Amino acid sequence: AGIIPGIIMSVLFMGYIMVYSVINKKTMPKVSEFNFMIYLKDFLISWKEVWPILLILLTIFIGIYSGFMTPTEAAAISVVESMVIAFFYRKLKFRVLKEAAIESLKTTAMVMFIYIGATILGSSIAMIKLPAHLCEAVASSGISRYGILFSIIGIYIILGCLMEAMSSIIITLPITYPLIVETLHFDPIWFGILLVILNQMGLITPPVGLNSYVIHGISGEKNIGTIFSGILPFFALMCIVIILIILFPETVLFLPRNMFGY
Repeated sequence: AGIIPGIIMSVLFMGYIMVYSVINKKTMPKVSEFNFMIYLKDFLISWKEVWPILLILLTIFIGIYSGFMTPTEAAAISVVESMVIAFFYRKLKFRVLKEAAIESLKTTAMVMFIYIGATILGSSIAMIKLPAHLCEAVASSGISRYGILFSIIGIYIILGCLMEAMSSIIITLPITYPLIVETLHFDPIWFGILLVILNQMGLITPPVGLNSYVIHGISGEKNIGTIFSGILPFFALMCIVIILIILFPETVLFLPRNMFGY
């Protein structure tokens, strides 16, 4: 479902970068003249560093989508693969294992606390029948389904500026899912792809734009404001993709319907 919207978004990003590079030639980094043989040599050499990641990705995707493994089994096998690769590169040391275990523990603990809090919140919401009351209120408000949809999109964009993506999804879905899918009758897979795009927007918007901080770290740029101003065109292009999938839902649903009879 996400393939066609992903391709559209990639093309828009590349198109913007190309146009910006042509207009601002003087600010672009200088590149040497293209030589196919040198490029081919560099391409082949790069696989020496990339093949472990590709192997792990193939294990996960082929294992899960072939039905041979569950997601949990694929994760466990991938960990074993990672350890074997680390041993092959002579980097399998106790310090590395300790750091990996601690980071995994931190992430797991964070997710579990979020899940526990969201479960309590979801149960409380269900007990007071908030989703049902909200759906009734929306249905009788006279506001169009698209007006409500754009309001929810705005809420998710604001939440993306303030919260981590998984937290906002777990906390809000008990309310937004029945409202969008059951009351307004939008397709659930379509809504899922919409949420993915909205969460990606949250990863680049300040102040909790994780990807923007990653780019800031690897770019060497001292002023984080420069990074945040640089994401504005990409944020706008993602808004265009959202409008496109709203106007043309088949961009999301075409492949699932034709491949799986959805």
